Amino acid sequence: MDATAIRQHYQNVKDTIDSAMESTEGLDVKGEDENEFLEEARKQIGKINDDFKKEIDALEQSAEWDKFCIAFFGETNAGKSTLIDTLRICYDEQSRLESVLSNKKECNDLLERHSAEMEKSIKALEDIRRMASQATKQMKTLKIRAVVSFLLGILIGAILGIVVPTVINLWG
Repeated sequence: MDATAIRQHYQNVKDTIDSAMESTEGLDVKGEDENEFLEEARKQIGKINDDFKKEIDALEQSAEWDKFCIAFFGETNAGKSTLIDTLRICYDEQSRLESVLSNKKECNDLLERHSAEMEKSIKALEDIRRMASQATKQMKTLKIRAVVSFLLGILIGAILGIVVPTVINLWG
């Protein structure tokens, strides 16, 4: 915020107070007590207005820099950075806007890059699932073949155990 903007803010505050004073002048109240109360309120607001204007004038005259600077200090996690970021956003600070836009672009770039990587990862996981399914089917087939081979071996052994002695007895 430069010196011109600071002066404009000071003037805006003065104008707001003047406007509040003017709005009390158009009030129409009935009764002596109400009129006395309104007049007393006007005097108090007028005094506050005068004191405040003097303070603003003193601040304006004692400004040492062209830019308005504020220092924040306090305990950790007290919200200093949040307050500073909020002020930067409220006053449309150009460097903050550029930072936000840069961060947004960076986030979009990361999202785009990682989206492609995630798609590749998902495809790889689907391939692994498909291969695991095929391996399971092959294992079942191998188990069936092993059982069939085992049963054929028993059958052949039984046949040989019955047929060979019978043939030997027949020839012998």
